[in-house]
Amino acid sequence: MRNLHCTLTACLIGGLTGALAAVPAQAEAARDLMGRVPSVAELVEALSPAPPMKTRGIRPTGAAEVTQTSRPAVDLEVRFEFDSAALTPMAQAVLDNLATALTSDLASYRFVLEGHTDAVGGDAYNLRLSQLRAQAVQDYLHELYRIDTGRLTPIGKGEHELLLPDQPRAAPNRRVRVINQG
Repeated sequence: MRNLHCTLTACLIGGLTGALAAVPAQAEAARDLMGRVPSVAELVEALSPAPPMKTRGIRPTGAAEVTQTSRPAVDLEVRFEFDSAALTPMAQAVLDNLATALTSDLASYRFVLEGHTDAVGGDAYNLRLSQLRAQAVQDYLHELYRIDTGRLTPIGKGEHELLLPDQPRAAPNRRVRVINQG
């Protein structure tokens, strides 16, 4: 009986560890979408919430309770004209696929659109530019695809959350992060 108890405990702990390890793996996969036009399926997968963990009647309580605090998010390379919020053709291609994802499998969710810059330029300037770029993404998705602006919240982050902090001037820092708010 003791061996059965140990085996069941090991399976439960192993299953819980595996389930928790899958959450960061999804976030890491989202970073791979930089530098190219991601497919609609890739965007849906990256922005879809993880299914609830099934425990077959066993529920964690107290300090052992597991909660998922991170929201599905994806960093996209949305290119803009130099020193402006004007979208480039590549940016439009990325946003066209994002719009398709947001109007199909993700139609019932709300999203934050975070604009990010690199560390070139002053802090206040970068904050304003990132806000204008996040707003340009919202405007594009609304004007061309009629996505309700109530589902999209543009936020400028400036240079405060660099993707590559050890390379503050690197191009991957200039991006738009899309976060599923539920």
